[in-house]
Amino acid sequence: MYAKNPRHILLHSEFTYARPTLSLTDGFYFNTHTAPETLVMLLNRLSETFLNKAWFRMQLETTDGDFHLNLDPAELKFMYKYRRDTLFMLYMDAITSDGQWVNIRLSFHPLEQGPNGEAEITSHQAEDILQMIHDHIGIPPHEKIIPAALVQRFPFDPESFSVELLTDVFEEISRNYLHRIPPVAFLSVPGGVSYTGLSFYQLGKKFSLYEGRVAILSAGITKVVTGQTLSLMFEFCPHETQPVGTLNMIWGDTRKQDAVWQLIRRRMNL
Repeated sequence: MYAKNPRHILLHSEFTYARPTLSLTDGFYFNTHTAPETLVMLLNRLSETFLNKAWFRMQLETTDGDFHLNLDPAELKFMYKYRRDTLFMLYMDAITSDGQWVNIRLSFHPLEQGPNGEAEITSHQAEDILQMIHDHIGIPPHEKIIPAALVQRFPFDPESFSVELLTDVFEEISRNYLHRIPPVAFLSVPGGVSYTGLSFYQLGKKFSLYEGRVAILSAGITKVVTGQTLSLMFEFCPHETQPVGTLNMIWGDTRKQDAVWQLIRRRMNL
C-alpha cells in the first residue's frame, strides 16, 4: 500500500542534487599590467563556460574623469595602447536570462593597501567562476601592488633658489609625467602671513615681495579623482642647521616617481 501512494511517488521524483545558487563578493589582487588580450580571453571563457554566451559590457573610467561606456575589445585595446597612464577603473558585467550575474571591477591606481580587484557573482557555479577569474588575472596577495610613497629630503642653497627655475621644472613634470595637471603653490613668511592656492605667476610676485623673508614655499600637483599627489616643499628657516627641501610623491608608479625625483635633482642642481 505504501509504495502505491501517488503523493509519495511524486515527492520522491522531484528530489534533485542540483547545486544551489550562491551570491558572493570577493576581493582579490590583480596585475595592473595585465594585457587587454588576457582580459578579453577571460570574458570569452566565462561567457561560453558559465553564462550561456551572455555578452559582457565593459565600462572604463579614466583619471581625468572620462567615462567610456559599452566598450568592445578593439576599443579596450586602443585605450590600453594610447591612454595606459590614465586608466583608473574598469568595470565588466554580464547577466543571463535565468538571473546569473558576474560583475568584475579592476582598479589601476589603488592608493590604499588591499585588494585592487573585486568580483560579485550570483550563480550556481559561483565558486568555479571565481576560480577562473583568479587563474587568469589574480596574483598572490603577498606581492606588493602599491609602491610606497617616495619621500626625499635634501639640503638646498636659498641664495641660488629661483622661482623661475622651479616653474620650468614643474611645467616639465606636468607635461611629461603627470597628465598636464596644473600645479598650485603655497608661501608663508614669519609673522603668520601665508598665501595658498597660488598660481606660479602669483608665486613669483609674492616671492619677490618677501624675498629674504620667506619661511616656507611649496608647490604641488594633485589628481583629484584618484588622490595621487606630488608635493615639493622648501623650508628656508628650519630648525635644523641648514635649509632643507622635501619631495613627497604618491603616484602609483615607482618608475615615474624615480624619474620625477631625478629630474628635480638634475634641473635644480641638488
